[in-house]
Amino acid sequence: FLGKVVFVDQLTERTVFESNMMRLEFRDDRSAKFVALALSTPQAKRRIWSMGRAAVGQLSINQREVGQFLLAFPQEDEREEIVGLIRAQQHHERAVQAEFEALRKLKTSLLQNLLTGKVRVKMKD
Repeated sequence: FLGKVVFVDQLTERTVFESNMMRLEFRDDRSAKFVALALSTPQAKRRIWSMGRAAVGQLSINQREVGQFLLAFPQEDEREEIVGLIRAQQHHERAVQAEFEALRKLKTSLLQNLLTGKVRVKMKD
C-alpha cells in the first residue's frame, strides 16, 4: 500500500494513526486537498514506489525521503480550479460506474429469467 494517499477532513476526536502511516498537516484544507490529489496521480505513485525500500515483506519509505519529494505547487486560484475539475471528474466517473453496475445487474437478471424460462420469447412465423 505504499503511496496510498487520503485526505481526512475535520477530525473531531483524538485519533491514533497506525505506525506504518504518515500524517501530513497543512495550514489550510485547500492545500491539503491539492497535495492529496497530486500524490495520488500515477506519476507520483511511481516516484514514491521507486523511493521505497523492502522492509519486512513490504515496501517502506521514511519521513526524510517524503520530505525530499518535490511537487509542483501552483498559485491558490489554480490549485482550487484543478481540485474542482478533478473532483467533478471523479464524481462523474463514480456516477458512470454506478450506472454501468446497474446495467450489468439488469443484464444478469434478464439472462437468468430467460435461461430459467420465467420469461418466454415469442417467435414470429
